[in-house]
Amino acid sequence: MNISQLTRIIFRDSHSYKTVNDKDKSGMFFILNRIMARKHPLNANTLNYNGIDTASATDVWFEALSPRYRDVPKEFNVPWGKLKKKGESSVLKGFSDKDKQILALYPELIKEAQNEADEQKLIEKEGTIKVTKKRGRVAKKK
Repeated sequence: MNISQLTRIIFRDSHSYKTVNDKDKSGMFFILNRIMARKHPLNANTLNYNGIDTASATDVWFEALSPRYRDVPKEFNVPWGKLKKKGESSVLKGFSDKDKQILALYPELIKEAQNEADEQKLIEKEGTIKVTKKRGRVAKKK
């Protein structure tokens, strides 16, 4: 079962929700909770505890959402065709087809250029990195 099937059952065909097994509910809970956190952040945060019975938490979402909506909310209508697909390296985007063929003969140059590009991104982000202290117990002196 995938998220689109589960959302169709929750929002359109709620009488068949009983047929969804607990394993499928548990598997889809994280995605469902993540998507619903956009519109209902307090509810999602309440259900987002480690060790929670995820099948029961999915049931809570079903009971809360199925009466509110008549159709699948727009948050679940993801335009899969328009999403960015993994393709060629961003380093190669600026080269012509002939140059790409030549560079294909030297893969180590492409790796080196990619490493330099990644390094440059890290340098640009370096000013925005915040260092936080790790909280822990302080040992008591005897």
